[in-house]
Amino acid sequence: MMGRVYESGLITISVNLASDETNWEPLLPHEMPAVGRAPSPQEFWLESMLLGGPLSKRAWCLQERYLSPRILHVFGNKFWIWECNSRVRGCGYKSQLFRVDIKNYALPWRKIAFNQYLELHPDDIIELWDRAVEDYAQRRLSYVTDKLPAMSGVASKFQQFFKCKYLAGIWEVDLYGLMWRHKGYWHSDPWPPVVAQEVVNDPPAYVAPSWSWASNKQPAEIEIPSSQYTRLQRSHCTLLAELTGSNIITHDGNVLGQVRERSHITISGYFWPLKQSGNFDCSIDKNVRANLDYSRLLVIGIEYEDKYYPAVYHPTVFGLMLVRLDPASLLFSRVGVFRIDIDDQYVKRSKRKIDMPKFKTAMGRKREVTIV
Repeated sequence: MMGRVYESGLITISVNLASDETNWEPLLPHEMPAVGRAPSPQEFWLESMLLGGPLSKRAWCLQERYLSPRILHVFGNKFWIWECNSRVRGCGYKSQLFRVDIKNYALPWRKIAFNQYLELHPDDIIELWDRAVEDYAQRRLSYVTDKLPAMSGVASKFQQFFKCKYLAGIWEVDLYGLMWRHKGYWHSDPWPPVVAQEVVNDPPAYVAPSWSWASNKQPAEIEIPSSQYTRLQRSHCTLLAELTGSNIITHDGNVLGQVRERSHITISGYFWPLKQSGNFDCSIDKNVRANLDYSRLLVIGIEYEDKYYPAVYHPTVFGLMLVRLDPASLLFSRVGVFRIDIDDQYVKRSKRKIDMPKFKTAMGRKREVTIV
């Protein structure tokens, strides 16, 4: 509902207030501590003010900024920023002006995706969604159960392009979206992997299934596959898993809003055999309790090249770390993501060629697993 209000409005006036509801005013360039070089106009106006103000930390304000056609950002009595679909204009101390066109500056954009999505490549649209999620995930909410509803307005606009089911933060056509992880480096563990246990007193409210980035109840910096910081790039990968079913149960019938327990997806894929060794890296989700006895590694796909480190590259399998909820069933919960270098015996002379029949035989038969 609020998404349609912002989208249909002529102009949105966005007043940046601090936590004590007073006007928030950033330091002027000449008032900033003399550490390193002085900030450039782009850094001051865009990063310190527009992207660093109090509203950039509030989850519900994401759709306000993404959907409003025109926004006047007010920062006390000294600063104003005008933002529309094609440009940003700032004015403030001693009438200094700052001007930038959106097309010439890399912001986590917003309206450009909705105005030009028919002209963009599908991979570009997916990347825009990923960047929106990364921005949103580190924002704060008063009620954790609002995590998906507060993103529903933005999801509704992206659905106009994807034209597929929305699975609690993940799109049906983009199985790579399951490979989100918390920001930071991959951790190398001994083989077989040991899933670290971390128990946190979370609110009892159910927020989202374990395979969704929304399942993390606290603000967190997460990375989606298309992020510039992650190794995984969709265009360099081949899927080995398939989404075969889903059941998203909502509270009010809004498929983009709050979901109920028992929401799940079903994936047909290979379990990585523990007898296979290799360089193993993993990223463990926060706020999880894991039991190694029931853990499995579900292969999502193979990455065939690394454009950042071509000299040391080796074909890599990547997927989800799952914990079996019951030793007698195939019902699982996600606890992290992993990647493993493929043994040389399966790699042909060309590093972009893998002996797939031999490789799939080593992994065994495909299985259908349900993740909740």
